[in-house]
Amino acid sequence: MLAAWTAIGAAGAQAAGLSQDASGDGKGKPGGVFRLGNDNDLFARTDRRYTNGSKLDWTWPKPGRPGAGDALRRRWISVSLQQLMNTPEDVRRSGAPEGEQPYAGYLGFGLALHSVGPRTLDTVAFDLGIIGPASLAGATQEAFHRLFGFKPIRGWDLQLGNEPVLGVSLDHREKLRVAAPGRGLRADAGIRAGAALGNAFTAGWAGGEVRAGWNLPGGFAPIAVPFGAGRGGPPDEAGGARWSVYGYGAAAAQIVLRDAFLDGNLFGAGTSLDRYPCRARIEAGFAVRRGGSELSFGYVAHSRRYATEPRGHVYGLAGLSHNF
Repeated sequence: MLAAWTAIGAAGAQAAGLSQDASGDGKGKPGGVFRLGNDNDLFARTDRRYTNGSKLDWTWPKPGRPGAGDALRRRWISVSLQQLMNTPEDVRRSGAPEGEQPYAGYLGFGLALHSVGPRTLDTVAFDLGIIGPASLAGATQEAFHRLFGFKPIRGWDLQLGNEPVLGVSLDHREKLRVAAPGRGLRADAGIRAGAALGNAFTAGWAGGEVRAGWNLPGGFAPIAVPFGAGRGGPPDEAGGARWSVYGYGAAAAQIVLRDAFLDGNLFGAGTSLDRYPCRARIEAGFAVRRGGSELSFGYVAHSRRYATEPRGHVYGLAGLSHNF
C-alpha cells in the first residue's frame, strides 16, 4: 500500500451565521488553505481494487477587485496533484485474472475555480493527467511494499497502457438547514449534485450530507469526491484559538457512463468486466479543528461496481488542512 495523500473534498463555503470571515489571519483579509489527504484501504485491512488515492492541493483567493454582484460571493482558485492506484483481488498473482479489476494507475494535475455564496459552493474543475506506467503508480506501490515488508506486487507490468487524460467537472453544494441546540452545539445538512465529462471518467451524481458537533465551523463536511470533482475548496473559517469537534455522514448515488479504471483504455482492447452503470456510496467520519488547522478521518463504503466484484468495497480516508 502507498501511504501517500489524496484529495479530501473538504470544500469550505462560508455558511452565513456559522463562521467568521474566511481568512487565514483572523483580521478579515481572505487567506488560503493547503490540504493533503489519503484514501487507503489499508485502514480497512484490505489491499485490492481501489487501494490508494493521494492528493495535495492549495487554494487561494482569486486576485482582483470584486465585480458587480460579488458582494455576497467570493471566488477562489485551487491547484492539485493527484495519484490513484487500482489492483485486482490478489496482488501476489501475475496480472489480473479475467473478471477482476485490472491494474490501473493515474497521475494528474487539477485546476479548479470556486464561487462561494452565503450557503452555496459551486466548482468547475479541469483535469490533465495520464493513465498507465507513466503515472508511476506501480513503481510507487512496489517501492512502498518493499520498504515496509508488505507482500510483493507482481502484476503492474500488465497494467493499462499509457493514455493522456482530459476532463472537466461541475459540482454544486448547498446548505439547506442549520440548527443550534445551544452551548456550542450545532448541526447542519446539505445537498450535492454534479457531473464529470472526460475520457477517464464520465458520470453524474447527487447526494446529501449532515454534520453535528461542538463549535461547528462554516462550510461543508470533508467528504470524498468522485474522480475529477470538487478540487480543493476555500478555507472553512478564520483563524483563532477555538477547538471544534464534529462528526459527519453522507450518501450519494452515481450514474457512470465511463470509468477507464474498469473499462480499460479508450483506444485499446478494453477489459472483460461487466460494469454496472449505477453506484451508491455512504460515508461517515469525524474532524477535530483548532483555529485554521483541521484533522479528519472517515470511512467510505460503496456498492459493487461490476458483476464479478465479490462485494462492495470499503476504504478509509484521512486528511489534514491548514489555513494561512
